[in-house]
Amino acid sequence: MNDKPNLTRCLLSLTTLVVLAMGVFIVSCVPVSKPEEGFSSPLNMTVTMTSQSILESPTSSPTPICDPPWPTPPSEACPWIASPTPTSTSAVPTPTPFELPDPPGQTPTPLPLSQVADSPAGTLFFVALSTPGAIPSEPQLLYAQIDAQGKFANSPQPFIWTSLADNRMVVGRTSISPDGTYLASIYETEVGESVIVVDITARQEMAYIWGGKFLNWHPNGREFLFIQQTETDLGLWLVAADTGQYRLLSQTADSAAISPDGQILAYADDTSGIWLSNTDGSQPRQVSDFGATVFAWSPDSRYLLYGEYPSGGDRTDTPPPLPHLWLMDRAGAEKRLLNSSWESGITFAAHQHPVWSPTGRYIAYSSPLDPGFSYWQEKKDYRNDPLYAFRNTGVYVEDVQTGELWSAAQNALDATWSPDGSLLAVSKMDENEQVDIWLISMVSRDLLRATNTPELDRYPFWLPSPQNNGR
Repeated sequence: MNDKPNLTRCLLSLTTLVVLAMGVFIVSCVPVSKPEEGFSSPLNMTVTMTSQSILESPTSSPTPICDPPWPTPPSEACPWIASPTPTSTSAVPTPTPFELPDPPGQTPTPLPLSQVADSPAGTLFFVALSTPGAIPSEPQLLYAQIDAQGKFANSPQPFIWTSLADNRMVVGRTSISPDGTYLASIYETEVGESVIVVDITARQEMAYIWGGKFLNWHPNGREFLFIQQTETDLGLWLVAADTGQYRLLSQTADSAAISPDGQILAYADDTSGIWLSNTDGSQPRQVSDFGATVFAWSPDSRYLLYGEYPSGGDRTDTPPPLPHLWLMDRAGAEKRLLNSSWESGITFAAHQHPVWSPTGRYIAYSSPLDPGFSYWQEKKDYRNDPLYAFRNTGVYVEDVQTGELWSAAQNALDATWSPDGSLLAVSKMDENEQVDIWLISMVSRDLLRATNTPELDRYPFWLPSPQNNGR
């Protein structure tokens, strides 16, 4: 058998393999030229794939456990832990920074003054609180229709003021906007007063703010004054009733009121006295340099009702003398002393401020029955007595024109006027220590019991009837 051809074929195959191997080596070593910049080749559209060897497995670092010894903060002991960005959970809207407007934003046209109603006809609201000594229950807001003769046309009924299924509205003392659109419920909390604003017609909650003190409404009926007492937002704010948005008017104030024509803001504190400015806080000017409290403007916007702080006395031993009420004209010049006094002690909060009658003729206010009676001496006992505020306290009325002053009701608080000023509603405690709503006639000065229930009936206010046209 001839093996020479087979040997020849094997040598040729081996030579071929060597040549092929050298070709691959040469090709791999030759540099590839890059395309010119801006040149677009169809080959460049091929997606470049990044491959990973199956021999290489991804490496991952285990997450270390952060367990620092107390009291070392985790942020210091474990710097790899990201600090979360804090988010605000406050129900209070972010206030607008305090910047005086330039030019001043005074209302170009004065707001129309409210017209005095023809009769007391309207809706009387009040709050029914728990019976003293009984198991506490949720307060209720009640209402009843008052006819043109000033009498109840029906029995008081609960006012359902929200369309929410859980009826989560909290009932406190209440305040109605001048146009009757909004109802504010104000109640005490550990951080000051909280305010819930409700659209009465829609029966829908509109805004909620907290941490301060509700003062009174802007005559436009869409805003109200609020003293914010939180450390970051101290000052006097104007709050929109439908949104709760703030607008800072003054950084120092304890009391304030806007004139019914919407032209003048008056505010004061116990150190710098009384200031008058435009209603947006611009162009402020000081008109008195003694400590005072601003209460309310007369219905015709001509006079400001205020009280000065008493001097002398000691809060632990001797009560200070009762200060008197004053009137000041809208220019801050002419001042007139009234015969009425006012109590600034622990018993009387902001809602016990003196109130003008719709006609501007009378001023009603709360004060001790005995000028020598000291609430200071009994301050340790009043918190344990739900009726403490009514004892030795009365509602007084002064005729601004004549200066006549009389006691309208004893053991009474919460004075509010009917739309025509002919009646004064109060919360009065009777001889059996039952607190009800009473009506006082300014003509006969007689008292008429309007409610008769074991609950504490407090905080009355009047909403005029739409048909009760002013004269």
